[in-house]
Amino acid sequence: MSTQIGEDGPELAEESQDNATPIAQGEAPGRSLLPWLDDATALMHVLGRPAQQGEDTSAAMAIITAARRARAARAPWSGRDPRVAGFDELLATIGGRADIATLFAPYVWEPAVVDLRQVLSVQQVVNDLPGLDARVAGAPTDPQGLTDICLPQTTAEPLHWSVDPDNMGFTVSSANPNLQITGSGVGAVALAPGDTRQAIQVFVGVAASFLQVASYRDRYFLRDGYHRAVGLLRRGIAIVPAVFIHARTLGELTPGPGLFGENVLFDERPPSVTDFLDDAVAHTRSRPLTRKFIRVRADQFGH
Repeated sequence: MSTQIGEDGPELAEESQDNATPIAQGEAPGRSLLPWLDDATALMHVLGRPAQQGEDTSAAMAIITAARRARAARAPWSGRDPRVAGFDELLATIGGRADIATLFAPYVWEPAVVDLRQVLSVQQVVNDLPGLDARVAGAPTDPQGLTDICLPQTTAEPLHWSVDPDNMGFTVSSANPNLQITGSGVGAVALAPGDTRQAIQVFVGVAASFLQVASYRDRYFLRDGYHRAVGLLRRGIAIVPAVFIHARTLGELTPGPGLFGENVLFDERPPSVTDFLDDAVAHTRSRPLTRKFIRVRADQFGH
C-alpha cells in the first residue's frame, strides 16, 4: 500500500484541560514539554513566572514529577528517517523554486515529503494553540494544498502602524514573529507631478516561514514550522512537504535561543513533535500573546 501525502496518522486526542490554567484576556494557551526542562525552567512554565524564594511549589513540582515519570517509563527512542518516497514530481517543483533556493543557499538541503510522527522537537513550547488551529483550519490534504501551507510562496499578514504626534517616528507591529526590516534605501521619491523629494526609506515585511526538518548526528528534528506541524497533527495529518536540511553543526540545527540543548536532543528518550499532544508529558497554561515591533525615528540636530 503506497503512502499518500496528507495521509492521516493515528488519531491524536486533543489535550485535556483538567490541569490547565484559566486563560486571561490577551493570553492564549500554550503547551510545554515539561520532563525535558530543568527544575527552575519547568516551574516557570507551570507557574507562568519564576518561583519566588520560599514559595511552596509542591503542587507544581508534583505536575513536573508526574511528567518525568511518564518520560522515564518510555522505551528508548528508535525513530527512523522521516522522508517518504514516491513524490518525485512534487519534489522537483519545490526544488525548482527560486525563493527556497535563495533562502537556503548557505545550507545543504533538499525538498522532501516527511512523516511528522518521526521527527524530534528542538522547541520547548508551542504557544497560541487557538492560533495554530486557525492556521490549518480547513487545510486541504492534496499535495498542492499542503505545499501552500507548509511552503507558502507569499505571506499576507496584517500589520499595525502608528505615527508619533510630531510625524517623526513610526512603529509597525505584527503578531507574526517573522516581521523584519527587509531593506533600506536613499533616493528621490515622486510624491506628485512636479514634486520630487529626497527620502530615506526603510522596507518592512513578514518573511516567509517554511516547515523545515533537519538531520544531525543520525537524528531528525523539526527546525521550523511548529505551529503548522502541531496544528496538522492535531487534525491527524502527518505526511507533509518540507525543506530537509542536512545540518553540519549544532548551530545549523538550533539557530536561536530558548531551544533544547544537545544533552536533551541526544538523550535516550528525547522529546518528539507528537509529545505536544501527549497529556502525560505536555502541560497547558496561559501565556501572554506577544507582538514583534519595528520602530524608526528621525531626529534633527546640529553639531
